[in-house]
Amino acid sequence: MTKSGIVSVVKSANIPRAVRRAVELCGGVGNLVKKGDTVLLKPNVKNPSTPGYGVITDPRVVAVLIDLAREAEAGHIVVAEGSAYPSGAYQTFASFECKDTDFGQRVLNAVEFSNEAWSE
Repeated sequence: MTKSGIVSVVKSANIPRAVRRAVELCGGVGNLVKKGDTVLLKPNVKNPSTPGYGVITDPRVVAVLIDLAREAEAGHIVVAEGSAYPSGAYQTFASFECKDTDFGQRVLNAVEFSNEAWSE
């Protein structure tokens, strides 16, 4: 049996509304996240770049996805990212000027994957 993905496209200047509508058109977050689930979000924030140009994921999109996972009562939310650049993913998140109340209060664990973490 072949599984296929569902894609939705919503055009709007209101990012939170667009993300929520896109998820709704794909069947809603409840089809993916159940109470107590661990949710891993892997945004594309590999290098410091200005959101809005399609190079990295807009931090507002990540924030809405975190909110949706919390609303679905996810037990644990992880935002994980790796970087091929010396600046690293953490600096990219910092370049968004996201304060603890933006991501830290909603993300229980933020991880940056690196080759060192996986080498023996």
